[in-house]
Amino acid sequence: MTKISGSVVRTTHLTGLFTDLGIEFSQMIFYKKSSERKLLRDTMGLKAIIIGGFFFDGIMWTFIFVWFDRKMLLLPILILLIALYFDRILLGYYRFRRKYSGT
Repeated sequence: MTKISGSVVRTTHLTGLFTDLGIEFSQMIFYKKSSERKLLRDTMGLKAIIIGGFFFDGIMWTFIFVWFDRKMLLLPILILLIALYFDRILLGYYRFRRKYSGT
């Protein structure tokens, strides 16, 4: 997140995003240049979308878990198994390429 926004202080949690959003809101009140305000509006919009995504995701998965009960826990297992399968294919590709590249 900090690489996108160019923040000086690295925020790794939702509370940090709220803090950054508050700081940028106060900066927007005191900055007079329109270019600075536009940049602040853009970064504040990005952070607001990320914060909204956190809340929407939490609410959505709560309802999904209630509807599907414990069967929903099989989804992360399935995603991890698929990732392991594709990682295994990629490893085989790199081994094949290294073996037949001539170096």
